[in-house]
Amino acid sequence: MEVNACAGDAESKGNGVFAVRSVRAGDTVLHSSAQSVSAEGRTNRTVQVALRPQEVHINLDDVSSCLNHCCEPNTAPITNQLGAYDFIALRDIARGDEINFDYETTEWTVSISVPEGGCNCGAAGCRRDIKGGQFRSDLLETYSEKLPDWVKNELDGGN
Repeated sequence: MEVNACAGDAESKGNGVFAVRSVRAGDTVLHSSAQSVSAEGRTNRTVQVALRPQEVHINLDDVSSCLNHCCEPNTAPITNQLGAYDFIALRDIARGDEINFDYETTEWTVSISVPEGGCNCGAAGCRRDIKGGQFRSDLLETYSEKLPDWVKNELDGGN
């Protein structure tokens, strides 16, 4: 797979991920692999991959672990064959743009520390508050089918 992004300095947000070439809407921006972590091993850079029968989080690979949150993201995570996520472009992304995703698409309850004053993603439609997918009645409508399998299952009543 062609490399579409690399980690770099995202100024006030710390590390981030940036497009090294233009990417078209619908294309895979990042293909990630992962390693499961225990509840004690969770950090701000782990992502949730299951809720039932137990909550499971993973560490993403080096580049994917640097993805920042945005309330109006340019990618969405879908479950890949490695049990991690592929990040799919929701719209065209220009070379040099920061790659981001909505943390509420991978976290049923967000346990990261949100900056004082709320989210600082800078999007025009910033929600200011990041709580988790269970609090978003618009999640399926907003992201259509571009959600992790376990989230779609939870939104369908956990069946």
